[in-house]
Parts: sequence; structure tokens; C-alpha cells
Amino acid sequence: MTLPRVLGLDDDGTLLIEPPEELKQLRMHERKHRNIKVKDGESIRLKDVAGNTMELELIIEPGSAEAFGVKVCSSPDGQEQTVIECNPSAKNIRIDLERSSLDKSIKHYELCMDKPNPVVTEQTAPFELRNGEKLELRIFIDRSILEVFANDRQCITQRIYPTRKDSLGVELFSKGGSMTVESLQAWEMAATNPW
Repeated sequence: MTLPRVLGLDDDGTLLIEPPEELKQLRMHERKHRNIKVKDGESIRLKDVAGNTMELELIIEPGSAEAFGVKVCSSPDGQEQTVIECNPSAKNIRIDLERSSLDKSIKHYELCMDKPNPVVTEQTAPFELRNGEKLELRIFIDRSILEVFANDRQCITQRIYPTRKDSLGVELFSKGGSMTVESLQAWEMAATNPW
């Protein structure tokens, strides 16, 4: 975990997990997109949104999609990419690490009491979209750290190690139906110290 988290309770007693408001002071060079429709099986690469020190804020209308989300730190050919995917029917959100790095010596381990550090290729967290609810993501990329906040109710932190200098792209994707990104905002993140 690299970012502080603000914890609270919703009116119904649901635990809220949010990044602190002070992080907005680090935002620079805002880019905005509205109403991007992503069809089944389609992946749309954003031409003006790229980087490995950035914040993304998305509001997604799931539509008919079975699974949907965003790829970050993606090379132009997709050889390297980290996939952030929401699957409403499975009631989860996950980070797919299968192609996060071309360096085969990098392995992600799951800490288990009953298994001796098995290698994993994804991290999955429980997450349920309420009836008619849109997915609201805040994604922070700080070189090898990726933090994903979903609807202020779930947060996943993951280390990623892209090797290619051009693994900076951001792509939107949808599976099993179409979805709409109603709003996407992106900012470069200013350094918090001068060195």
C-alpha cells in the first residue's frame, strides 16, 4: 500500500474505503473523455491518455457487458498490459497479471497458511454492483504500484513490473456485451518530493 486510505461507514453500515482528498493536489494536465461506447470484444486505446505516474477516474455504465474494465501500462501491441476487470455476475473485481511483465523472473506469490507460496496470475476481490449502479473507479499508477478503488467500497493494491518503455497505454474493453464509459478523467501525478 502506498496511499493512505480514509475509512468510514455508509448510512447502511457498509465500510467505505476512499483515497484522501489531499491527493487531488498532485493532479496535473487533465484530460477528459465522455460517452465512449465499447462494443463486445472491442478494446479502445486512448490516444491522449498514457503514463506510469497517473490517476484515472472513470464512471462506467455496464450495459449488457458480462465483464468490462480498463487495461493500464499497456504496450502498443498488448504484449505487456495489466487488466482491471469488473465481473458483475461473479460479484468481483480483479487485476489480471498474466501479461504485466515480460520479465519471467518476476513472480507474484499468494500468502497462504496451507500452501507454500503458490504463484498467482491475478488478484480478485469481492465486489458487487448494486441494482442499476454504475462502476466508479479511481486508479492510481505509481510506476510499480497500482491501486484501484471501486465505488468507495473496495480497494486492491498490486505491484506490477512492466519492462518495456512503451508500456504506458490505457485501453477500455468489454466482453459479452457492450458498455459505456460515461466519464473518464486522467491526470499526471506530481512528485511528492523533489528528489
